Amino acid sequence: MKNAIFVMLVLVGCVSAKAANDVSTELYVKDKRQALDLKLHNKSSKEIYCESIDINVNLVGDEFGESIGEITLIEGPLYFQPKEDIFLNDLGFQQISELRTPDTVAIISSARVSSKTCHEVDFADYCKYAKKGVEEQYTIDRLKRFAKTASCDSVEKNIGDKLKLDGQNIVSLKPLSYLKKLKRLSLRENQLQDVSLLASLVSLNEIDVSENPLKEIDTLVQLPNIKVVAANDTLVYYKGIDYNTYSLKKVYLRRTPYEEQISKP
Repeated sequence: MKNAIFVMLVLVGCVSAKAANDVSTELYVKDKRQALDLKLHNKSSKEIYCESIDINVNLVGDEFGESIGEITLIEGPLYFQPKEDIFLNDLGFQQISELRTPDTVAIISSARVSSKTCHEVDFADYCKYAKKGVEEQYTIDRLKRFAKTASCDSVEKNIGDKLKLDGQNIVSLKPLSYLKKLKRLSLRENQLQDVSLLASLVSLNEIDVSENPLKEIDTLVQLPNIKVVAANDTLVYYKGIDYNTYSLKKVYLRRTPYEEQISKP
């Protein structure tokens, strides 16, 4: 068999223009047996979900280049972490070995990769497909209970733009970071130590994180549409903010190190 193999790769655009820019592909012909491997790379800082990756491979005869046919391989679903590389062979991807007929051996002449179904992860994708720790799964279970549904697909719709999860012993805010329609959120009396994941909630107007072991609320006061932040009975030592720079109107920090500091003579 000839060693020289020519492979042409075309990436077909995704439904989401952003996802199309964020997912790059490299197709490898690994050896003379025409074993394929496909590397997909998430270039963004976002999680991306692909329902499927389609690879269409054109085959020609080794001796005369006559068309033998086309094979379509489909792999999925795939869930990408930010900046992650995925090699499909590592997932047990079906390889193409040499195809023999009585008179010829087929080789790869061209290949096309389609990632039409790739998009930025939403709550339903995360809920169904992401690898999660115990604390994340616990938060998801609380959200399902509040939404009165067992379906990941219905949680965001049922919750709408208001959510109250007070006194639920929540530690992980990762699941909440996908609920981007929220405008009012109450998380009083939980076990929250870090609220930085809530930076994605750009529609939020009001949030109450009182009675949590928090030391910082910088992420919250800098949200673009936030008006009220309540962080009473926390460990926050708040140094102030330029109210002319943000939409923020009020910050409540009663019974905190900040209040103790400003009350000193």
